Amino acid sequence: MDATDYFSVKALNIFKGNSNTTCSQLMLNGFRDWYCEKYHKSIGYDKEGGLKATMYCQFYESNHNCIMEAIVKKEQEERERFKKELAEKDRAILMFIADLTEKIQLNPINDELYANRGAFYTQREDFDKAMADFTQAIQLNPENVKAYECRGIVYSQRKDHDRAIADFTEAIRLNSNCKNAYKMRGAAYDIKEEHDKSIADYEKALQIDPNDNSTTYALENARKHKKQAEELIKKKNKWLLLTAFSIALGGTIGGFVTSDFSTNGLMAIFAIVFGVLLWVKKSVGFGCLGVIIGVIAGAFLGALLASSPFTISIAIGIIIGALTGLYCVFSSYEMKHLLSDDEMKRKFWTISGIVIGVMVIGSIFFFSATSDRISTPEAAPPMPSVNIDMVFVKGGTFTMGCTQEQGKDCSVKEKPVRSVTVNDFQIGKYEVTQSQWVQVMGSNPSAFKGGNLPVDNVSWNDAQQFISKLNSMTGKNYRLPTEAEWEYAARGGAKSKGYKYAGSNDIDEISWYKDNSDNRTHPVGSKQPNELGIYDMSGNVWEWVDNANSQGLSSNSVVERGGSWNRPANRSQVSYLSKDSPNHRCYADGFRIAMSIERHE
Repeated sequence: MDATDYFSVKALNIFKGNSNTTCSQLMLNGFRDWYCEKYHKSIGYDKEGGLKATMYCQFYESNHNCIMEAIVKKEQEERERFKKELAEKDRAILMFIADLTEKIQLNPINDELYANRGAFYTQREDFDKAMADFTQAIQLNPENVKAYECRGIVYSQRKDHDRAIADFTEAIRLNSNCKNAYKMRGAAYDIKEEHDKSIADYEKALQIDPNDNSTTYALENARKHKKQAEELIKKKNKWLLLTAFSIALGGTIGGFVTSDFSTNGLMAIFAIVFGVLLWVKKSVGFGCLGVIIGVIAGAFLGALLASSPFTISIAIGIIIGALTGLYCVFSSYEMKHLLSDDEMKRKFWTISGIVIGVMVIGSIFFFSATSDRISTPEAAPPMPSVNIDMVFVKGGTFTMGCTQEQGKDCSVKEKPVRSVTVNDFQIGKYEVTQSQWVQVMGSNPSAFKGGNLPVDNVSWNDAQQFISKLNSMTGKNYRLPTEAEWEYAARGGAKSKGYKYAGSNDIDEISWYKDNSDNRTHPVGSKQPNELGIYDMSGNVWEWVDNANSQGLSSNSVVERGGSWNRPANRSQVSYLSKDSPNHRCYADGFRIAMSIERHE
């Protein structure tokens, strides 16, 4: 909408609301003025229309300030009305949240209540609380499609598109006709520039609902984005090849001076002048800023690398760069147009001959100056050792599940109670720390940073990758503890005193949980250990376990034990368990490792 149309609409709207005021009448005149002016411009000159246009133009200009004041006033009224509507909506949402909170207190295991409250938190953009509610709903009911879908939306709002895609995928797995999950996953793929996947999801959403105009529009945009990306890749590839040729040329020049950096500086200046001449004179069709930058970089890089032991690799790189660059140059439109002129063709081949001669001579000097420096690279230093404190646990038979000391806080997942026997094994004295994770994996995924903090934000599959790499580094056979081993160790093994939590009936002595954690993880071993000298088996972070001994577990679910810093006290009980996807990551998920004891007959 241009300024004319904007003023016309504003004038008419304010006139309708204030038809008795002088300024509104003036604005109506202004509206007619613009209409008449546009009339005799676009349709043809009309004497009466032209006179009216002239009259109203003069009338508007003489009363401009009054009209603008009325427009500003109306806009202020509209803004105030909008703020009032937002406030009323927010009050209604808060009432719904309060009502759902009361219902949750009466029925804390109803996953739908958590999912509904999370949806209202999302409307208020209180994403932390929304995330906690959706996660709780999923833990209570791993088949809650709405919770996965809504949590995926929150992840998208936080620009965590990988996790969003994982949640939308789970929602689709549970309900193959979940149109919104396909749409939202398509949007996430589009942002990640995975255009084929995005298009496939939008097409699937349209199959479910062919009349959804918003999906049709999104699909058109996804196809447009794919086409733009393909064009951009082609353009990038072209300039990458041109730059490769430029660097090859500069590298050859730099090869003349293997370690004389003052001379190399002169070569760089020559490269700049050469590049500018190509650009200005158009002697070569690809003369552009990329040539200049490439030749400068190549001149320095060539001299630096000429004194390195990898001479053959460098020479091969120069040759490949030159050939690919030449191919790109000759296939360009500019070059074809240039070579259609005989005079320009002669100049081009003259300059090309000089350049090729320089490359050949430079390569000869390159090899002769560095051939005596070719050597075998030194062996990589040994990987650092990873220190994992392990505690021996004497095997035995124990009662697993909701035993008497657990009281009335048990959930159905902890039943039935059963007798289980475990063999001797070793288990980590502490949860795996971020320092240990970085030593093995090289990066830190944790939300809360600190070397002695437990690693968090890792999935069950991530833990398995860590253990695989750790075993390769150490030659040992670490693994996740089985669920039975974990609970046996948490209860204190053969030294068990029958505590409700791992090491005490007083949770504050041994656990970081919702009421004392200050909403974060804490250094491992900073609370009291249990009977076996093992720390943090209650609270701090959830701990992934192996699926052995797990009851009622689907093929695509895994178990985590011990509760965490953001969960209430009953989650820290030694019998409590939670189920999730092997790919699920959360800032409250970690693990500890175990090892079998070899028996010698």
